Amino acid sequence: MTGNVDFAVLRYKTNGDLDSTFGINGIITTDFGDHDEIYSIAIQNDGDIVAADYATIDYGSHKSAVIAVARYTPTGRPNFTFTNIGNPANNSEVGLSTTIQNDGKIVVAGYITVLITNPFPGEPTYNSKMTCIRLNTDGSPDNTFSNFTSPLSYEYASSVVIQNDDKIVLAGTNFFNPAFVIARLNTGGSADNSFNGNGRVSTAFDSVTKTSIALQADGKIILVVELWI
Repeated sequence: MTGNVDFAVLRYKTNGDLDSTFGINGIITTDFGDHDEIYSIAIQNDGDIVAADYATIDYGSHKSAVIAVARYTPTGRPNFTFTNIGNPANNSEVGLSTTIQNDGKIVVAGYITVLITNPFPGEPTYNSKMTCIRLNTDGSPDNTFSNFTSPLSYEYASSVVIQNDDKIVLAGTNFFNPAFVIARLNTGGSADNSFNGNGRVSTAFDSVTKTSIALQADGKIILVVELWI
């Protein structure tokens, strides 16, 4: 396979037919850069569609993966009032899950990766940390939100939900010391220390990969994981 990899969103009718009234013959694509991937989608209250993951951008001196978020109208057209393509940094960042707050702000969870120049024997050559960012309704970074980064290494967040009190719950994995991880953040992005004393809980297993999270009506947290047994 050659060529760029782009974001693509499709819509189907209730009978399973591709909806030709959406985008161009049922599909809309977005090209952010050399290689773009999309893993998560959410629908706003006004019907707009928010898609998130990452794009690989060429900054001249280096290429870097950045969290990229696109917004489309209910008819499958780009929403040109919205602009976001992450931050041009040497670190790579990937968004794996997105959700919309009641006020319309967009929360994206995933991981940021930093290369390790002198790893210990047996240690990976990169260090991933769970991360969570928040965007304003126009796609600009929300400066009232302290972008969260997990205190431990080799973690990523693959699912995010918002509680009724607007606290943010992340679910993910530590892949160096295998465990699944839940972290809860205050509305401003700091760790919620009322949750297990330090804002996080982890449960070790021999091998953990994918995770997803949901909230019950009573606020209890349901976590599903993929285990290699």
